[in-house]
Amino acid sequence: MPDWIAHFMLGTTISFLLGIKREKRVIFLIGNLLPDFAKILVFINYLLNSEFFYSIIVYPINYASHSIIGVIALSSVISIFFENRLEPSISEPLSNKNPNSKKRKYNDFKVKWQEKLRSPFVLLFLGGILHLFLDTFMWPWAGGINWLYPIDIAPLRWSFKLVWPATFDAIIFLTPIFLISLFLYSLNIYFKNKKHAAIM
Repeated sequence: MPDWIAHFMLGTTISFLLGIKREKRVIFLIGNLLPDFAKILVFINYLLNSEFFYSIIVYPINYASHSIIGVIALSSVISIFFENRLEPSISEPLSNKNPNSKKRKYNDFKVKWQEKLRSPFVLLFLGGILHLFLDTFMWPWAGGINWLYPIDIAPLRWSFKLVWPATFDAIIFLTPIFLISLFLYSLNIYFKNKKHAAIM
């Protein structure tokens, strides 16, 4: 589905920008597609052709999964499968010189950020929220994205109605951004490897 490709492209781009590495990126991207896993139920309902199953199971779960509470619930359950699977973070040694320097503060922030990203729940949750963010720009399903479900009132269902999820509009828009971020990411890896080889 085109909207899944768009989610994957935006998720990958954001993972580059946030400095998410290796298997952490895989978990983040799983979280990015997490709200749409409920569409498996839509397929099951297609096979069953049951209005009762759709109204009692499919619709409520699909609707709730596209909310902050739904993303928290799904992230909590799925994170169980990733516990203790992420490598321990390696804090960069910090210089004692100029403890208030910008570089020192940036390094401290970077170490704390990487520590937070060791939690599978955080990675899945961030990916899920990114999914909702992109869906908010698409034409609405069920009246829009109800971020604050189960509070279900019209002013809290948001959709900017910019792109159709079944078309390639979002992909066309995201492709240049995705390619630029991929190029910059590759460039960053190249210079890091070159620097590492020079030290060796």
